[in-house]
Amino acid sequence: MENTAIPVQPVPVDPQGPMQPAPKSGHKVLWIVLGIVGFFILLGVIFTVVVGKKISKYVDVEDGQVSIKGENGESITYGGKALPANWPADVPAYPGAESKFSATDKQGVAVVFITSDSLEKVASFYKNELAKNQWVVSATNSANDSSVLRHTSYTKDIRVLQIGIASGGGQTNVTLAVGNK
Repeated sequence: MENTAIPVQPVPVDPQGPMQPAPKSGHKVLWIVLGIVGFFILLGVIFTVVVGKKISKYVDVEDGQVSIKGENGESITYGGKALPANWPADVPAYPGAESKFSATDKQGVAVVFITSDSLEKVASFYKNELAKNQWVVSATNSANDSSVLRHTSYTKDIRVLQIGIASGGGQTNVTLAVGNK
């Protein structure tokens, strides 16, 4: 029998030597980092619960409306469709308008409406309706182009009503504020 040599391929050797397992201190660092992150998450949850309970005393969120009430009876409401409870019956809301904001404090009450009707139509509505309710015009101001911005003041008894009407972008914003003189 003849001896035939089988060629052997050399095995590459890593010049840096065989791979070593990672030092155990790497796991220790990982656990420390995870512990710190967990601590801050827990702290955030506790803070949210504690602050949330205190805030809920003053903030009410319901049906797309956020109301913030002060200790002295003042309140601000964002969103919602209803007028404030103390809104004067002799100052009508604009029909079909969407209420965007209302505020109440000891001096008075205010609301902001948005409608797709023109500034002229809104101004005419308030001129007619307020006259029926014995409100008297005390001042009127408008921008150079009165179809864009108009402000009218009314008085009745000891009260004053400010109406600001602004038109632009296909909508009309109506701001009403009622208070004592």
